Amino acid sequence: MFSKQSKGKVVLLIDVQSSVVRSSLILITHESPPYVFSMNEWPVPHMHIGGMQRLVTMTIKMIGEAVDSARRNLYDRRMQQKELVLPESISEIHFVLSSPWIISRARTITETFQKPTIISRELIDGIIVRERDLDVANDVDGIEIIEEKIFDVRLNGYSVARWEDKTADKLRISFAVSVAGSDTMKYLRDICSGIVRDKDVFFHSSLLLQHIGIRSILPDQTNYLLIHIHGELTDVVMVEHSICMFFGSFPLGINNIVRSIGTATHTSQKVADSLLSLQIGKHLDESDLSKRSIQAIEHMQKVWIGELKKLVSRASCADHLPRMALITSRLHEDFFISNFEAAYPKINIGSFTAEQLAPFVSFAPHIEMLRLTGLYAIAVNNISHV
Repeated sequence: MFSKQSKGKVVLLIDVQSSVVRSSLILITHESPPYVFSMNEWPVPHMHIGGMQRLVTMTIKMIGEAVDSARRNLYDRRMQQKELVLPESISEIHFVLSSPWIISRARTITETFQKPTIISRELIDGIIVRERDLDVANDVDGIEIIEEKIFDVRLNGYSVARWEDKTADKLRISFAVSVAGSDTMKYLRDICSGIVRDKDVFFHSSLLLQHIGIRSILPDQTNYLLIHIHGELTDVVMVEHSICMFFGSFPLGINNIVRSIGTATHTSQKVADSLLSLQIGKHLDESDLSKRSIQAIEHMQKVWIGELKKLVSRASCADHLPRMALITSRLHEDFFISNFEAAYPKINIGSFTAEQLAPFVSFAPHIEMLRLTGLYAIAVNNISHV
């Protein structure tokens, strides 16, 4: 796939979730798909006490370790590689943020003009800034806008790819904006100082990058619910005509569910995890522990789907949900799929495998082919310039 003449840049991608910090080194070239050649992760322990401040402190510490480890790994890989020449240093650092580190919002704005108006970049940027500032004014102090993406521009009701300098009476813009805490962003930039220039540090919404990656591997999939279950929360994005119409999350993920099962059955988290696997496979027996386990698991199914329904009901398009749902979880994915199918029998369940990612991203032989990391690598490759 690669040759000794391969040129490109190394991107450090740091996935910051509620329960894990994962770093990946990715080689991006003109000639080949992005190549993930190093990956490490640091689990974020569940905080019984200390709240958000302790979570921030622990996570920032792990991110620092991730950056230092990535520099060492790049050096080691350069020494070990025989078929591939790697650049000497990291060119860019991309932070991928999930809740609670980031808030993403999808907006659609319609403007009607009194007379035909020339649509310029300045006009659209001005409208987005105006609406964005209204949103930010209603939020708490100390936040920073880190990402914006325009999905669609419609002139007089028609979607137009090349809209600059066109004339229209009516304009509709669909875009997404992501915000995060200013203090946290400063900490992350400080961690990267001395490694890359400030302008080479980028921040992204996890859901937005997943959407961009899915557009590459499933180009015909234009209407869907994307549901990704993290350790401590569930993220949801609703996509209509390839436009993100809604972003949301709720604080219930696989780790919370396993802990609750353990509490209800008076077992350790490891045993509770095994009980959940047995129940998914219909292998629990008739013992008292199994009965308690089934009751606890069924209860958590109701809690999770109840939270999902509440979240989805807040979307402006909740009355006409997409007919397809893409549900992904690193662990116990079948648990969430069967739960969703029972609650939404008219919505089909779609999926994508690591094999489907293969034409668009490759992994070193010793690295687990994580679908989430693969989608991020594809998306960063799409928006990054070698």
